[in-house]
Amino acid sequence: MFQLTNSDSGAAKSDISNTAPNLQNRVRTFKDDMGNFEKGNPRDNFFPDVPAKTGAPANPFQSVPMPPPLHSEPTAPIAEKNTPIGLPPQKPPVSGPPSQSFFAEKPVSPFSEINSSDIKSEASPAPKRKSKLAVFTIILIILLAAAGGSYYYWFFLKNNSAATPSDSTSQAPSTQTSSESTSDAQNKRMRRLVIDTAQNPSAIKSAVHKFADEFSSTASENDLIEVKLLDKENKPIGKKDFISGFAATFPESISGKLSEDYSLFLKKEGYAVRLGLVFKTVTSANLTTEMRNWEPKIADNLNSLFLDQVSATGMVSFNSTQYKSADIRYFNFSSPATSLDYSIVSNFLIIGTSKDSMWSILDYMSEK
Repeated sequence: MFQLTNSDSGAAKSDISNTAPNLQNRVRTFKDDMGNFEKGNPRDNFFPDVPAKTGAPANPFQSVPMPPPLHSEPTAPIAEKNTPIGLPPQKPPVSGPPSQSFFAEKPVSPFSEINSSDIKSEASPAPKRKSKLAVFTIILIILLAAAGGSYYYWFFLKNNSAATPSDSTSQAPSTQTSSESTSDAQNKRMRRLVIDTAQNPSAIKSAVHKFADEFSSTASENDLIEVKLLDKENKPIGKKDFISGFAATFPESISGKLSEDYSLFLKKEGYAVRLGLVFKTVTSANLTTEMRNWEPKIADNLNSLFLDQVSATGMVSFNSTQYKSADIRYFNFSSPATSLDYSIVSNFLIIGTSKDSMWSILDYMSEK
């Protein structure tokens, strides 16, 4: 559109202060500079002045481009070339309000990574401290449990085990004392009746009745005693001598099952004395059947046991009852509180002349 004219003739020289030097393809060398320096040429004459090209614009309104001033700041490419290596490039200041793109395009500082790693490394010991605290707590609980178990063992189990022999030792005398008291009580209830049977075997019945009268006058209510019959030589009177001397009758089927060990019992009930007999049996086989067969005649055959001379009238009929674990067969006489009772307990045949005397003899035998 616009053309610049470059005319060398008839034109005045323009000011060269704003024109770049034209070296006309000459290269300035160090050798030339040294030669000029030795010749004494001034520095400004190293390069000759180059006439500036002048031209008038065809259009008076056409603007002539002006070269940039020498003191102007270097452009961005020159600044990038002169930027030292290793330093981050300088960015021009950004004017205007910040935007989201600014924060998105902002380079991440290398120190932020270092700080974040440091923070992570500093925060990581917290779980370790927690784990150490948990381990320490578990160890402390185990030690406390062990200490508690040791305390319980030494002060409770060991002391109780050590105290057990003393307890058994302390219990032994009590058992012995109770057995001794029982034997003493039985010894107090034990009597010996010596009878001279050499001259008169029937003296046994009269001796027993006389002894019962003496017992009735000296004994207390419900007292029970066991009497062993001895001869002059302090030997037990035999079974046959006792039965015949006492004026009693036993069937052979029953007496054959009785041993020589027997006792006579006396119990005071009110103003009367009740007698009883206990025989230890040799065998109890069929003894219950033999006793049932003897029931119709037993009251008459053992009439000497009744000191008041009672007799059964009419038909004798026995009934059954039980005291504790003992089965009892009994027959009631017309006389008050008088009966004939018998029971086979273990290996003993027990005979009583009243309900109370029968129960007292059973209790006494159970204590032996």
